[in-house]
Amino acid sequence: MSETESPRSAPTTTDATSFLGRKSELELARRVLAESRLLTITGPNGVGKSRFAVKLAEQMSRIFEDAPVRLSLRELDGPPSEDEIEALRAHAGIVLVDDVEDRAQGRALAERILARCPAAVVVVTSTTVLGAAGEHLIELGPFVVPPRVQASSRAILDYDSVRLLVERIRMVDPGFTITAQHLPVLRDICAAADGLPAIIELAAAATRFLSIDSVRDGLRADDALVDLLPGAERLVASGAETLARCDEAEQRLLATASLLREPLTLDCLVSLVEDEGIGAMDLVGAFCRLVDRSVLISDPDVEGAFRLLRPVRRSARVALDAAGETSRTMNRIERHLIEVMEALADSPAGPNEVQLARHLLNHRSSLERLFAHYASDPESAGDSIRLIVKLRRRWSTLGLDSQVRAWLEQAITSRRQRDALMAEALRAGAYFSILDSDFRRSAELLAESLQLSEGSAEVSELSPDFLQALIRVGELDVDGAELQLEAVVERTRSSGRADALEEQLFFLTLVNVIRGDHERAEQLFRSSVEWMRARGNRWGMAYALVVMSISLVNRGLEERAGETTREALLMMDSLGDRAGFATCLRLLAALAVRRGNAGRAATLLAAAGRMHGTRTMARDAISGGVEASVRRTLGAREFSRLSARGRQMDRREVVMLALDEGGAARSPKPAELTRRESEIAELLVEGLSSAQIAARLVLSTRTVEGHIQRMLNKLEFRSRSQIAVWMSERMDAVSTRVLAG
Repeated sequence: MSETESPRSAPTTTDATSFLGRKSELELARRVLAESRLLTITGPNGVGKSRFAVKLAEQMSRIFEDAPVRLSLRELDGPPSEDEIEALRAHAGIVLVDDVEDRAQGRALAERILARCPAAVVVVTSTTVLGAAGEHLIELGPFVVPPRVQASSRAILDYDSVRLLVERIRMVDPGFTITAQHLPVLRDICAAADGLPAIIELAAAATRFLSIDSVRDGLRADDALVDLLPGAERLVASGAETLARCDEAEQRLLATASLLREPLTLDCLVSLVEDEGIGAMDLVGAFCRLVDRSVLISDPDVEGAFRLLRPVRRSARVALDAAGETSRTMNRIERHLIEVMEALADSPAGPNEVQLARHLLNHRSSLERLFAHYASDPESAGDSIRLIVKLRRRWSTLGLDSQVRAWLEQAITSRRQRDALMAEALRAGAYFSILDSDFRRSAELLAESLQLSEGSAEVSELSPDFLQALIRVGELDVDGAELQLEAVVERTRSSGRADALEEQLFFLTLVNVIRGDHERAEQLFRSSVEWMRARGNRWGMAYALVVMSISLVNRGLEERAGETTREALLMMDSLGDRAGFATCLRLLAALAVRRGNAGRAATLLAAAGRMHGTRTMARDAISGGVEASVRRTLGAREFSRLSARGRQMDRREVVMLALDEGGAARSPKPAELTRRESEIAELLVEGLSSAQIAARLVLSTRTVEGHIQRMLNKLEFRSRSQIAVWMSERMDAVSTRVLAG
């Protein structure tokens, strides 16, 4: 039939711009249309559904007798009339029903065309599934954005999101040349655009009158879609339309998410909204529906986290402001974070402590915003000090040591009362300065705190003698530090303060390692580990293993040091402790240097620096000059290449590298484990000791050790850590198959 027989239809046309990516989706769509008559292409607004459908119709045009016909419901005043549908009766080709927003209307139109036009094939573009009989689905997601760790690598130029941005920039600036400085900016623009092709193209067009740095900075602002990108009105409207189609639970989640700067996780977002009168299961279902409709998209930098599409974020924030709910919602978020911090501070060692810490880590950006506000406000500065002091042993775990030190100094400046709380704040400042190896500043803060608390009978969370002993370490008075710490430990034993005792034993052990008294260090290590194991304190045990590893490295017991370090690393990984994980990587790098593997050491050091770059006493105690030695051995060029590789590895790849002792753990073994062996192997993945596994499975420790030895023989491995990484691979593979199914 003629393309003009239906007055309200228009033929598909080839765009002036090139079509990038989507090769696998196009191949799948062609296979679907070879066997079915109804295909719905879904995805969020701005993802390129219409362009994809047009490209598909062009590729399929040689198969059909008639040229494709396009019906745009957005461009037409309403759905086609009966006469217009009748005009398509003899059409033998693709009918593209474009821009469907109303599910019922789109389903009715598709069914009418299929019924009246027996030789036609219908392709629909829609933000939602139609639910029609015989409907096949292809969902288009945003283009993948390169992870942040690859930002400075030319590897990002292989990503479709970056390719699209560069090509569209060259349409307005044909002379655009990519420099090393441009790479992270290009990546950041794609990330700020959420990988949506429509926003990427608008951002590229904006480079006609703005630098790419200005485009990047502007896109990060809340109102960037309106203020920065001309022609973005449709995307803004699409965000409002998406929000309007959400049910109450979905809207509550989106309203809260619009105030959060960090990547979103299901547990954290649900926990923030749950007290709004909607049940947790309803909110979980709402979260999953938002992911299913690509309103929430996977975050490329944080495993298991999501991002909220920018048009929807802006619309949700506008709706929240209009309803006068912004302040109340923000207060609820802050109240929730304070409750979690209080609970973590009071939580005994054990699984609940780990869960709370991870929950808090998922709210890292909101924590930064909360303390930045609380610490600078004289009325809330005291509350900031109390929370910082109560959680002083957790900030390094959360990777916030340097920020906490700045918040505390701001709170001290804001709160001018010279009282017991101020003295405690100064001692906390001295503690954080010690951890940062700034011993001069720590001594100044400690002296000031003693002046304020002189004559006070109040018991401090931070003993001045304990802090003075640590300062002596920095002043290289190691013998004096040991004597003072011994006295502090004895007083703490008498008082029964278990938490303080564990921390003091850690530093006393470390001081003995620094002194070179490894026999005494090992005695302290064994007694402290037994004490912490009885209390279920896996964090304390992990750090005790780190100190023991340092001792073994310094004594030249490299095999034992490697095994102990890998055991500590698995525990740190299961606990989500960034600082401890990075310290383990540095220890393994020191061991690699001793074994002549400078390349491995360079990669491990770079990965450690990316995860946690702040100095710590444990880090300083590791063989000094490791990085300088590696750099000299490799040369500047090779060192830079391997360091770049380490910075680009994700957490899983880093774990695999750290646990690989020369290739034995690289590929799965064909041997099969028994049910009991599998249970034990899964607990080894969690970093549990034989005694802890025995308690969990109600077995004797000797029985567990026997099973582990049989697994080592069966799998031809040399260490427990190899069993753990092998089992972890199998568990990941099973999860992947389940998700794919």
